[in-house]
Amino acid sequence: MISAILITLLFTVVCYLYGRGSLWLAHKGLSGSTGAAPHPAWVVLLGWVVVTSLASLLSLVMPLSGAALGLVLVGALVIGVLGGKQSGFYPKWSELQLPVLVGGVLLLAGLGILENATHNSLNPDTGIYHAQAIRWIESFAAVPGLGNLHGRFAFNSSWLVANALFSFAFLGLQSFHLLPAALVFITLWLFAGGLAGWLRGEASPANILKAVLLPLVFYILGAEISSPGTDLPVILLAWMLAAGWLERRGKPGSLDVVLFAMSVFAITLKLSAAPLLVFALLIFIRGMRDKAAVGSWVVMGALVLAPWLARNIIYSGYPVYPVPGVPGLGFDWQIPRTDVLAEQRAVLAWGRLPRLDREEVLAMPLAQWLRMWYQDITLNRRLILFAAAAAPLLMGVEYAWASITRRKDRDEISALLPLTALVYLGFVYWLLTAPDFRFGYGYLIVLFALPLVYPLGILSQVNIMGMKPMPVLAALAIAGYQALFLAQSFEAKSFTQRLVMPLAYRVLPSEPCEIVNGTVLCAAEEAWTECWYDPFPCIPQPNPAVERRGNDWGDGFRKGD
Repeated sequence: MISAILITLLFTVVCYLYGRGSLWLAHKGLSGSTGAAPHPAWVVLLGWVVVTSLASLLSLVMPLSGAALGLVLVGALVIGVLGGKQSGFYPKWSELQLPVLVGGVLLLAGLGILENATHNSLNPDTGIYHAQAIRWIESFAAVPGLGNLHGRFAFNSSWLVANALFSFAFLGLQSFHLLPAALVFITLWLFAGGLAGWLRGEASPANILKAVLLPLVFYILGAEISSPGTDLPVILLAWMLAAGWLERRGKPGSLDVVLFAMSVFAITLKLSAAPLLVFALLIFIRGMRDKAAVGSWVVMGALVLAPWLARNIIYSGYPVYPVPGVPGLGFDWQIPRTDVLAEQRAVLAWGRLPRLDREEVLAMPLAQWLRMWYQDITLNRRLILFAAAAAPLLMGVEYAWASITRRKDRDEISALLPLTALVYLGFVYWLLTAPDFRFGYGYLIVLFALPLVYPLGILSQVNIMGMKPMPVLAALAIAGYQALFLAQSFEAKSFTQRLVMPLAYRVLPSEPCEIVNGTVLCAAEEAWTECWYDPFPCIPQPNPAVERRGNDWGDGFRKGD
């Protein structure tokens, strides 16, 4: 747990420095982005984008080990020294202070993060490829054709790059899987700021939405905090974009830079986040009013995407993978197009009906597989689905009621309607493609939460004996849930073992398996295709058609058509 605290602090400080420096640069090129820096948590999130993009760039030429982390830390130190000479570079103490009740909520949340982050990783995809992909990034510069060895290595999530940078594997202790803890804490810090604003009487839609989302982080993602899985950052980023979109309304400025960068960055985490690009598109369209700044917006997006695209090309031979319609670039390590199509079809079929034959699922008409998918989901997921699907109708009813009664706060719900429409586009895209719930929680939960915002805002105005109890009751309820979650997830038997370091990745049986000109390791039958971090290099199943491109693993792999 001590290591989780230290890595979270390091990640937060480094990202704040890079985020604050990036805002300073953005202000030079974007006149519309001037103004006071947003909440420090937003600055840290911008820094997360910048640091990850920088790490992706470094990974093209070197492994992300101690030297790469050292370069990033030196950069942060330089920014910190130069920034310290400017007024307002560092946050004021008043910006970091929270009401006692909110501080208690955040403390309980922090304890819940520490408890769950140090458990055994439970995400099966981490065993299948996340942990091995991180080890490749720690051990070698981007490996040409790595996706030939195992197709999922070519998924190339920037989240795995960031995890490799802050894994501290070079210390020889273990590869720490603690970056999810850091990101969850920063998210909760941001959402706690909304709860604090609500308690101070600022019952804005943004503050209420943040407060509603705060406990849902643990409800939806509590078991994911111990794993570097790629769903967690996408879900959190979607929720933060929704909250930020409400926060920025009517006062575009520095927050636009943060939201634009996060929106573009989303697709580098996972292709299922593609609908989130609409936020960047809308900000860019508004920014086009300032013709001189258009180039700056384009450059900003390119700096985020270029390292990711380069890694895609090196890993797979394609700028975007696995999308069969995207042409390859003709490198000898390019993954055969038949394999690209098979990988895409596997993802689609698994997202729809995972226990059935892939070709059978993909041959089904939409109505058939959607009906079978619905019959297979649990009751609580059905309730979330219905709530999300009905969100536009519920919002319309709320707006009609506010209009008929001529409430002065009608403008508040007017701000919620465009956001509902934007998120609903993502919901429909998810539902009609690969509706695995872990791919869709970013949209589902926001749609679940948005119809609650306006009624809670009305209840916040209720005055009883000179007090407005609604935000206090909400804070107490959130604190109670955080305490309950902490108690339910506490593992007493392993507590002393986890006090300093988290539990390491599991080690499962493996066996040698041949490729054309060498031998790798494959998960043994009793390991259920899971390799985890050790041994290395390990793949879930034999792939005998692959050959090495040289004598070193870093020379890469290729495969004939």
